[in-house]
Amino acid sequence: MLLSWLSGRARLYPFEVRIIEAVGAGLRRDSQYRLQRQAEAINYIQRLADGREVNLYRMRRGRAVFDDDLRFPAAADEALLATAALSEPAGRVSFGVEVWLAKGRLFSLEFS
Repeated sequence: MLLSWLSGRARLYPFEVRIIEAVGAGLRRDSQYRLQRQAEAINYIQRLADGREVNLYRMRRGRAVFDDDLRFPAAADEALLATAALSEPAGRVSFGVEVWLAKGRLFSLEFS
């Protein structure tokens, strides 16, 4: 469900959607719900450093907005939510990814 919604509207690459889904699968049910709802709200993606950093936003009238009810209870400006190692099926290419929160909301994917 999340894969089809994000792939079409926000233009995340399929592997980026799978990263978010995999992170959600490792969370408690209430946190899974928060992450899924936050991901569904994304409507603007900013790619920096040749795609090594992917910033995720909910924009309305040119401003970033966010539903405070969906925030994770993280007081820090930035918090690392998850890390993962990825490889393509043949195993020739592998890299790491960090999934970051900003003030309790899904904010970025950072690739090594």
